[in-house]
Amino acid sequence: MIENGVCGVGKLRIARSGFHYGEEPIISGENGSGTIFFSGCNLRCVYCQNYEVSTMAKGVNITINNLVEIIKKIEGEGANNINLVTPSHYHNEIMKTLDIYKPNIPICYNTSSYDKVQSIYQLKDYVDIYLADLKYMQNDTAKTLSKAENYPQIATSALLAMRDTVGEDVVENGLMKKGLIVRHLVLPNYMDNSKKVIDWIVENLGIDTYISIMSQYVPCGEAVNIKELNRTLKPLEYKLITNYAIKNKLNNVFFQELTSGDVKYIPEFFGDSNKEI
Repeated sequence: MIENGVCGVGKLRIARSGFHYGEEPIISGENGSGTIFFSGCNLRCVYCQNYEVSTMAKGVNITINNLVEIIKKIEGEGANNINLVTPSHYHNEIMKTLDIYKPNIPICYNTSSYDKVQSIYQLKDYVDIYLADLKYMQNDTAKTLSKAENYPQIATSALLAMRDTVGEDVVENGLMKKGLIVRHLVLPNYMDNSKKVIDWIVENLGIDTYISIMSQYVPCGEAVNIKELNRTLKPLEYKLITNYAIKNKLNNVFFQELTSGDVKYIPEFFGDSNKEI
């Protein structure tokens, strides 16, 4: 019998597959990104917008062969890439899948960056693009908000490994083919944390790094019961951080409209099932 780990799942399990048009423009393009949302997560973010999937592990069990067929289907329907969302706890299964079939479109690893450096190097010949979070640079914040006090150390080491393994960014005809995009979700009342994230990117990855500063925060999960998190961003908060990025002369920054902070943008997920599809 397979027991569930910290990630909340035991078997290979997904919560959604299909096209997504809300990623960064160089990922979604016109055709859309072919997303596969994996159930479970190795973090416990109190504000997670996909709480029912990450913490409650909603979804359906699949086999590696099922995953191969899903990738083939999405590729055949014209997606710009295969976007593996919250994949870290399944990295072995993902490698086995891609050993069977590696599509002719980029593989995007859409991760919280709470990844072992060893795992990133194992993925070198499998992953083309990293869509990688940098959530916190402060240990107490990481402990309070994601139950992972060592997140800053783990994530920054993983990001350096990602940059090393994918090499220089390659963008052709407005679409990323290879590279790294660092994402940061701005949280209400945590402006100092966001500034420290930007500082680290500038100092360690450089001003030409693709960075996505997201305003899409909306209270979900446990955050609705936490006073400082139970609201969307104020315009001044987001402007403060975007101005800080501009001040630091970052050359490749994606910004969001504040209207992105709305539950209507959260995708619908599969119904819960312990049966394999």
